Amino acid sequence: MRVRRLLRPALGAVILLATTALLAPAAHAAQGAVRVAALLDPPTVSSTSWGYLRVFTQPPYISPPVSVTATGGVPPYSYAWQKISGDHATNAASPTGSSTGWQRPIPPNGHSGVWSSQWRCLVTDSLGIMAYTPVVSVTFEWENGD
Repeated sequence: MRVRRLLRPALGAVILLATTALLAPAAHAAQGAVRVAALLDPPTVSSTSWGYLRVFTQPPYISPPVSVTATGGVPPYSYAWQKISGDHATNAASPTGSSTGWQRPIPPNGHSGVWSSQWRCLVTDSLGIMAYTPVVSVTFEWENGD
């Protein structure tokens, strides 16, 4: 079997073409057939922002987890959340899950501050075809009244 990868740059998805030889009855010559793998559609996210807000006298507000929806390609899918830029102390709570929230340590000495980072999820189908989600902006805000 020969396999060729073709890119669809507009969508960032990959299509896989596989050519196989079919064995015909002995009286017939071998014929070629082409199978086309389904495209992995660009995955979507439930939100492009996620936040944690802690104000000194109030309970924290935490956004719901961000969920990825993958379609096309050949399931099952795997997921890998990747930090693109920003706060080095922020981490995905479920780095290989189809949905995640984020976490970071309490600020040193409880000082107030705002920490931001940019994330995306790499979705891979069972054939190894990959596509990225839109970027998710993650913000932690800690206000202690100081």
